[in-house]
Amino acid sequence: PRNTKKTHRKSTEKAQKKHRKGTENDKETLLKYLRKQPKSSARVLALALKLNEPSVRYHLRGLQAEGKLRRIGPDKGGYWEIIDET
Repeated sequence: PRNTKKTHRKSTEKAQKKHRKGTENDKETLLKYLRKQPKSSARVLALALKLNEPSVRYHLRGLQAEGKLRRIGPDKGGYWEIIDET
């Protein structure tokens, strides 16, 4: 019999690596879009970037936690400020 545990582990590790890379790409894409359209809502971002809204919110929270993004003002009428990474 084949060693399915080892095969499963390799495919799982490969999928996790791919997911992390995709997550970083999504974050960079969000930042790039927000540089041009800082007043965008999570819904607008999701539609524009072809992501689902919970994913966008997840990435926005992550970028805030990393100190790369800050929300200025209320949900309606506010905007996103990108914190320079110099």
